[in-house]
Amino acid sequence: MEFRIFLKAAATAALLSLVASCGGPVEPVIGVVMPETGRASRYGSLIREGMELALGHVNDGGGINDQPLRLIYEDSRTDPATGAAAALKLVTTDRVPAIIGAVSSSVTAQILDDVVDEHRVVLLSPASSSPTLTDRSRSFFRVYPSDTLEGARMVEVISSELRLRKMVVFAVNDQYGAGYKKGLIERYRRKKNRQVLKVFNYAVDQEDFSGMVAEAAQLDPEAVFLIGYVDMLVDLVRTIRDAGIEVPIFCSGSITADFPSLAGEAAEGIIYSRPDFRMIGNADQVSRFIEAFTAKYGREPEDYAAYGYDAVMILAQVMRQGNFSAADILLGLRSPTMEYSGVTGNIVFGNAGSDIIASPTTYIIHEGTAIPYKRYLEQGGRPPGSRAGAGS
Repeated sequence: MEFRIFLKAAATAALLSLVASCGGPVEPVIGVVMPETGRASRYGSLIREGMELALGHVNDGGGINDQPLRLIYEDSRTDPATGAAAALKLVTTDRVPAIIGAVSSSVTAQILDDVVDEHRVVLLSPASSSPTLTDRSRSFFRVYPSDTLEGARMVEVISSELRLRKMVVFAVNDQYGAGYKKGLIERYRRKKNRQVLKVFNYAVDQEDFSGMVAEAAQLDPEAVFLIGYVDMLVDLVRTIRDAGIEVPIFCSGSITADFPSLAGEAAEGIIYSRPDFRMIGNADQVSRFIEAFTAKYGREPEDYAAYGYDAVMILAQVMRQGNFSAADILLGLRSPTMEYSGVTGNIVFGNAGSDIIASPTTYIIHEGTAIPYKRYLEQGGRPPGSRAGAGS
């Protein structure tokens, strides 16, 4: 009896060794490339909270076919080369079949170019939104929508609703800024009598915006549009208001809940659009997620946490359908029968590409709080800088 037990144990060990030698994981594991440091670290910490909540839910529910799911984290430092090296380590050393990451679109692009196809690993981003990433690889997916819809909504507000005709744009000089500004500017210029007076491209590590802002003031714009990460946006709006520029300011949807308190009075009246999981998610899942998140962290979740949560849950759902190799995960995500009903809505990839569709909600910062712009108007709020009635 003991000898048979020994043989069974030896055979199991041999099988696990064979699987490992072929490059496949011997346990359900997912790699994660998140910015724990650098410009995007604020987003990384918010996303990680949602991912850890999801991990607990998965393992409390039996894990992946009775095995606990494990996440292996690596810091991208919000740097493309560092992020790609981290992804390579996860694939070659930790032998993960799938990676959740990154946050910055520039880091995600580098991982796609250097690691994903060559090493046949699945990459699922919970935050990278640049249109330049669309369909870059068959093994790339994202639960967060492309900036295309967000930019389109902002143009409608600026041009069609407020009828602002002259705009300057400040854009961070990376994949995120490049993708966002391209769609925004092209759409705005297609509107009659609309001008982008100048685009100011600033470096990811730039700290002084005074020269650019002074030049922008001389152009006499009717609107200013800012594209960047939240700490950059805080510096920019303060510099703009300190320079005496009082025209409406519009921002990309990278604003976090603490932005109004960080920017102070300079944030008042700023308008932005972003996908809001409370608006687009499934009501039952949203309610349970908010309750569980609040119980764990003592506060309500931001959108980034919801997308981190769904990134883990969708991979867990697919991994439960078979074994957990990269090939099986890819087939599962691309299957026409795969549908995930989650906190951020219904997600179906199939063969349609990497992008999902999610309508953005427009917000205005009013009295130190971000509220839906529609509600602001319904409550008698005055549209900032509106030229309605002044012609096209």
